[in-house]
Amino acid sequence: EAFSAEKWSNNPFNMERLNVREKLLAVSYQVVPRLAQKTPVELEIVGSEASPSIWNHRKVDSISVYCLRSEEERKRLNRISEQRTIALNAVEQNIWHQHAARVLSIKQSGIVVSFYINRAAWADFKNFHAATREKWNRDTLLERIHALGQDFEVIENADKKCDCATVNSEQLLQIANAMGIAGESLAFERFMERDAIVSMGPSFLEHFGEIWMNLCDVWSAIVWTRQNDHIG
Repeated sequence: EAFSAEKWSNNPFNMERLNVREKLLAVSYQVVPRLAQKTPVELEIVGSEASPSIWNHRKVDSISVYCLRSEEERKRLNRISEQRTIALNAVEQNIWHQHAARVLSIKQSGIVVSFYINRAAWADFKNFHAATREKWNRDTLLERIHALGQDFEVIENADKKCDCATVNSEQLLQIANAMGIAGESLAFERFMERDAIVSMGPSFLEHFGEIWMNLCDVWSAIVWTRQNDHIG
């Protein structure tokens, strides 16, 4: 009940939310060694704020943990795009907006597992945008998105566009173009209701790990790395 509406902006419930965040971090850290086997960069797990603040509009209706580039990898990328990064840092403080991430979020109604990219993730966004220009790259990405299945949805600016199993080449191109003009974020996400999570019991950890592993192929097709550089 840590995320019932009457608690969202109340500081007395910060410790309750902190406990939830620590549990999510612990679950996520158990999955990282498996992710590392399919990810060409070092990874780090970070958690969202548990206390109301200016950065979350003084409302905590959910807690998220993000699997993204490690601090050392972020420094390496910053050196490549230093001036752009400095400009973004002045506006956007959350590193999970500056770098594409696999995400585990919990809220009152259930859990969301996703791959998330914000337009402020300059290198990753530009890499995604450039990759979709070429039909071969777009088709490869589509295959990986389709493999996520109908339980996953394509979410653009927090609005559902379609199921991952049915998104087509033209839709993907439109999404990339929209992000380049006015869009703010793109996610491939799966929502699991609270009762379903409870019924899984201890097996949820394995199930969650498999979902994050399945997102690796989408991650590696979109995220900028030295091995996946579409922007030179």
